[in-house]
Amino acid sequence: MKRPLVVFVCLYAAGIALGLLGHEIRTYPVSAETVQMGLALAVSGVAMLIWGDRHLFAASTAQVPPNLWKRSALYTAVIAAGAAYAFLGAEPRSGLYPSLERTVTLVGRVEQIASKDAPLLMDLRTIEGEQIRVRSQRAPSGLALHPFEWVEVTGQLRLPTERRNPGDFDYRSYLWRQGIAVELHCRSGDAIGRLRSLITDAEGEIVVDEEAGFSGKSVTNRIAGAAYSLRGQMEAFLFAQLPRETAGIINGILFGGQGDLSEEDRQVYRVTGVAHAFAVSGSNIGVIAGTVLTLLRGGRRWRAPLWPSIAVTAAAIVFYGFMTGFPASVQRALLMALGGLLAYGFQRRADPPTLLATAALPILLVNPLMLADPGFQLSFSATWGILYLFPTLHQALQPANERLALSLERRLASPFASVGSVASKGATLIIDALLVSLAAQLAVSPLGLYYFNLFSISGLLANLAGGVIIALVTILGFISFLLLPIWSTGALSFTLVSAAAVSLLNTVLHSLAGLPGAALTVATPSPLLLAAYYLVLVLFREGLAGHLRPKTAAYIQDWSVRAAPVLIILFFAFRLLAPEELRITFMDVGQGDGILIETPGGKKVLVDTPGPPLFTLGNAEAPSKKSFDPGEQVVSPFFHRQGITRLDLIVNTHADQDHIGGLPYLLNEFPVRRLVLSTPPGPAPPVYLALRDLAAQRAVPVLEAPEPGIDISPDPAVRMTVLYPTPDAPPQTVNDSSLALLVEHGRCRLLLTGDLEREGQAYLISHFGGDLFPMTAGVVKIPHHGSKHNLEPSFMGALGEPALAVVSVGRNTFGHPAPEVLQRWGEQCAEVLRTDTCGAVIVTSDGDQWRWNTTRRQRQAEHPLTP
Repeated sequence: MKRPLVVFVCLYAAGIALGLLGHEIRTYPVSAETVQMGLALAVSGVAMLIWGDRHLFAASTAQVPPNLWKRSALYTAVIAAGAAYAFLGAEPRSGLYPSLERTVTLVGRVEQIASKDAPLLMDLRTIEGEQIRVRSQRAPSGLALHPFEWVEVTGQLRLPTERRNPGDFDYRSYLWRQGIAVELHCRSGDAIGRLRSLITDAEGEIVVDEEAGFSGKSVTNRIAGAAYSLRGQMEAFLFAQLPRETAGIINGILFGGQGDLSEEDRQVYRVTGVAHAFAVSGSNIGVIAGTVLTLLRGGRRWRAPLWPSIAVTAAAIVFYGFMTGFPASVQRALLMALGGLLAYGFQRRADPPTLLATAALPILLVNPLMLADPGFQLSFSATWGILYLFPTLHQALQPANERLALSLERRLASPFASVGSVASKGATLIIDALLVSLAAQLAVSPLGLYYFNLFSISGLLANLAGGVIIALVTILGFISFLLLPIWSTGALSFTLVSAAAVSLLNTVLHSLAGLPGAALTVATPSPLLLAAYYLVLVLFREGLAGHLRPKTAAYIQDWSVRAAPVLIILFFAFRLLAPEELRITFMDVGQGDGILIETPGGKKVLVDTPGPPLFTLGNAEAPSKKSFDPGEQVVSPFFHRQGITRLDLIVNTHADQDHIGGLPYLLNEFPVRRLVLSTPPGPAPPVYLALRDLAAQRAVPVLEAPEPGIDISPDPAVRMTVLYPTPDAPPQTVNDSSLALLVEHGRCRLLLTGDLEREGQAYLISHFGGDLFPMTAGVVKIPHHGSKHNLEPSFMGALGEPALAVVSVGRNTFGHPAPEVLQRWGEQCAEVLRTDTCGAVIVTSDGDQWRWNTTRRQRQAEHPLTP
C-alpha cells in the first residue's frame, strides 16, 4: 500500500529531529551522546529513505525509482523545512526578558494548574498573550484557584533551569516546548490573588470581566470553563465518598496526574510499568468514544442516525479533552479518533498508519518541539507498536492459538456444550490481549529505559490486568459523571464499583511489585543502541510478515551470523584495552557539595550530598509536602542514569545540612560498603545521628574521625589520603571540622577541602611545615562554595599552580561565590569553573594529565548571587 502522508510525516519529523540536534549542539557542549544521536539520526534517515520508495513511488523495490534527482530534492526539501522550522523555533521569545531577576506584578489568566499542592505550579497567560509558569512554595490560603480565572501575581522573574548534570532532565527545554520562556517565583501563596477589577484594552473593550471570570465572549473559553467546573464537581464527589488514596487513583485515571497518590502507590505503579495509566491517552478516548457510539448505534431494534451519532460522539470526546487540559497524548488520540469517526461515517476502512500520521502532522506543524517530548514519543510509539506489530504477531501465532482453542473446546465440552466454546473464546481473547500488551511493550520499552532507567519485568502481566481494569474504571467514571447532576445515588453506585475495581488492581500490582526482580534499574542506553534496536525490530517484523524477499532475508541472516561474533569481540576488546581512568564528577546539586569519584577499578565513592533545608527524620511528609531533597531528586536519578547500583564508599566531610542532608536517603536506597564521617565538635546534629543509626541498621561499617595520613580509598590504583583534621588541634566549628582529602592517581592530584575555614587552612600549612608537597594539586575544590570568609592567601600559595579550581555552588543569599575569591583563584589557577553556571564539572585523569568538560557551556552567571 502506498502511504505518501506517512512518508512525508516521517521525513518532516526527521528534519525536526535534525533541527533540534543543531540547537542542542549550539546550547550545550558536544558530548558522546550528542555524536551518537547524530549517528542514530543518520541511520534512521537512511532507513526511511530506503523504505519510502515502497510507499511513495510506484516503482518496485527491485529497481531504482525513476527521477532520482527529483526524488532526492523532494526528500531534502521536506527534511530541510522541518530542520529550519525546529531550529528557529527552539527558543521562544519573551518580552519579559528585561525584567529577569526583578520583582514584578503580572495580571493573567490561569491556563493550567499543574500542581495544587506545595509547590503550587500553574501556567498563566498574561494580557499581552505570553504564557509563563508560576511557582509558589505554598498555595494561597483561602483561595481555590481554577483555570480561566484572572489573577494578579507578584514574584521574581527567572529563567527556567537548564540541564544540570549529564543526561539530566532539561527543564528549560521542557517549558520551551509548551511555549513558556520564563518562570515567576512567589515567596508565598499570599502573592497570588483573584483579580477584582475590570480591565479594558486600547479600544475600550472589556478584556477581563469580574463577574464572568474569563476573557471576552470566547465560546472556547466558556466551554473550557464549564468542562473544568464539571471536572471539579466530579473530583469533589470522589474525594467526599471514597478514601483519599482510592479517590486519587480514580481521579488520576480519569483526568491524569499522580498528585493525590501515596508515595508507595507511585512506586508500585512505576515498578510494574502501569504509571502510564495516569497520563490520559488513547485508551481513555477510545473507551469513551466506543461507549458513546455503542449506546447510540449498538442496538438491534433502534439505532440513532449515523451522522448525529458521530457528532455526539465527537462532542463527547472533545469535551473530555477540555476536562483533561489537552495534553499531547489526548491531542494525538483525539485526532486519531476523529479521523476514525469520519472514516466510519463515510463507510470507508481507515488505514491505521495514515491515521497515526494524520494525528502527528498538525501537532508537529503547530509545535515542532513536541517531537522531543517524552509523552509524545511514548504515546505515538505505543500506538505504532500496536498497529504495526500486533497484526503480525497475531498472524504468526494464529495456528497455535487455534489448536489451543480447539483443545479447550473438546476437553470442556462436557457436560455443557457451551462451556468449551466460551473457554476457547476466552483463551483467544486473553492471548490477543497479551499480544497487544507485548506489542506496546516492545515499542516503548527502549524509550522507557532511556527516559526512566527502569525495565519492568512484570509489566506484561501488570498491563494486561491494568488495561482491563483501567478501561472499566474509565467507563464507570464516565457514567458516574453523566449521572451526577441528575441521580447522585446512581453515580455513587458506579463509583463504588470503580473503587472495588481499583482495590483489586492495587492488590494485583502490589503483589507483582513485591516479586523478586519485578523491575531492573539500568543505565541510560545510547541513542545509537536505540536506533539499532528499532532497526532490528522492524527487520524482524518484516521477515515474520514475509515482506522481505528471500534473497534479502538470506543476506541479512548471513551477515548477522558473521557480524555477531565480531561485535562481541570488539566489545570486550574495547572494555579490556580502554585506558584506566579516574573520573571525578562535581555534580550540580545546588547550594552544597556532591562529588562522585569513579576509580579505574570501577569503585564508586561519593563525597557529600546536600539535603532539604530542614532535616526531618523518616521523611514522613506526604510527597507533595516534602522539601526538595537533592539526594533523592538529583543524585539518585543521576546514579540510575549512570547505571550505578552500589557505592563502595561514602565520605561526609562535615555535618552541615548542605553536605550531609541527602546522605540518609542514598544510604537507604543504595547498598554501601563503608561510611566515613567527620565527628562534629559539640552536640551532633540530628541528621548526623540519623545517618549513623541508619548505617548500623544496614550493617554498614562506619569510620568516624579518621586519622591524618590514613588511606581510605577502596581501589589500590588510587590513594585517598586524609590530611585534616588532626587530633592535636581539634576544630572549633562544624565547617572547620571538614575532612581535607588528597586524591592521587599517578602524577595527578586532587584536593577536596569541604568548607574548611581559614584557621584549618593555616593549621594545615603549619602541620606540614616546610614540606608542602602533600598539598600541591592539579585540581582543587575551592573551600566553602567560594565564601570570602574562607579565603586564605597562604593556603592558596601552598597549592602551587593548579590547572583547575571548582566552585560547587547554587543560588543562595550568602553572596557565594564572592567576586574577590573568584579573582584570586583566577589569578592562581589556569581555569575556574562553577557548577551554577557550568553545570556538572567532569574531570578525568589517565595518571599523567587532567582533562575536564562541563555539562553546560561556561558563561557568565545569569542571575546575581547576592543577598
